[in-house]
Amino acid sequence: MGFWIPAGSRNETETNNGITHLIEHLLFKGTKKRTYRDIAIAFDSLGAEFNAFTDKENSCVYADFIDTHLSQCLELLLDVVVNPSFLPENIKLEKKVILEEIKMVRDNPADDIFNYFYKIIFNGHPLSFSILGNNNSLKIHPSKQNGF
Repeated sequence: MGFWIPAGSRNETETNNGITHLIEHLLFKGTKKRTYRDIAIAFDSLGAEFNAFTDKENSCVYADFIDTHLSQCLELLLDVVVNPSFLPENIKLEKKVILEEIKMVRDNPADDIFNYFYKIIFNGHPLSFSILGNNNSLKIHPSKQNGF
């Protein structure tokens, strides 16, 4: 089961490039009533696999589980999608994680080639932006602890 959210990097600007991917990372960091650990334990206790991804058009949060756990997994996924906590310390941490992801992609030409392709083909259009974001848009601004 998954929730497809019609938001991806095509909805971003050069300034906020990567915000959708950052939000995807933050969804599992905690909700108003559950910590990251609580979420992981809840899914694990049901034998469920959970994850998320972002592309140019969509974001998806999903879980794979046996049908007898439908109501529990639905409640967990809804909590993750509807009630994320977005704590400043998690925002700062996940920006660092994504900056490392960017470095890993740049180190692998087979992964990075599509970023160059889209940048050339869609020059300046939001579709030319990397889904991950970029070093400038993900800078950690001490004066903007609650902002992107």
